[in-house]
Amino acid sequence: MATVSGVPVSNISKISSIDATTIVKISSIATANIPGWPSAGPTCTTVSFGYSDGRRTPPGDSCTAPVNPYELDTSTQILYQGGQCGGATAAPGFYSDGATIYDFTNGVLVPFGPCGR
Repeated sequence: MATVSGVPVSNISKISSIDATTIVKISSIATANIPGWPSAGPTCTTVSFGYSDGRRTPPGDSCTAPVNPYELDTSTQILYQGGQCGGATAAPGFYSDGATIYDFTNGVLVPFGPCGR
């Protein structure tokens, strides 16, 4: 396991009051190349979607369903429950912003189709 001054990198959260996830190099070595170095984790954007489970209600019902806030990590397309970025994922099913239906049945948010007129 990689260490810094004898400390396993997995135990490092700060160096001189600097958050370890913001440190990109140590003595010209990129921290991304250090096995076990703590990463910054997901960065999410709050989005508002209607929801349909796709079984009891068809995917298109998400277009007119009540809107709730969710957290979307745009780098991975993982949808989290509101206020839970990096934590609890949203329920599997179909989500809509009122214009497009998105499928989140396989753990990644992908476009499914347009909302009907």
